[in-house]
Amino acid sequence: MAKKNQNNETILGVCHVTRPKEEMKTLLEKQIKKGKDIYEKYPGDITIRDMYGRIAFNDQISHDFHKDYHAWSLFCEEIYSSSFDDPNTKYLKEFKDAGQFIGIYRDANEIYKSSKEYLLRQIEQIESFIDRLDIIVYP
Repeated sequence: MAKKNQNNETILGVCHVTRPKEEMKTLLEKQIKKGKDIYEKYPGDITIRDMYGRIAFNDQISHDFHKDYHAWSLFCEEIYSSSFDDPNTKYLKEFKDAGQFIGIYRDANEIYKSSKEYLLRQIEQIESFIDRLDIIVYP
């Protein structure tokens, strides 16, 4: 894939698919299901009350979720990277950007909730990619 820098904007060129479309689709559909399972497995927030009635955070749930989410995300990135002759495709960039935070966090619960939203956005990005898979040109 050719990269060209114009006015500090990187333009990603055309790359070629190296993995059969059906195999890629199957791998990504499994990741969509796994991502949804991860999302459903964990509660909506991690706030708890300590023995004095103060709000605290369930760090174990947060840790477990982020561990599962990170492993899932890395596997998805590997699917994108290994499916094209150039591992840095616009599709990988779209996936990464869907899970990227821009802003300021106030507390651990907000980080947790935002991460769950990023997971959903990345699932939506994968679904969008699968919808476009038939128009990707093979060499």
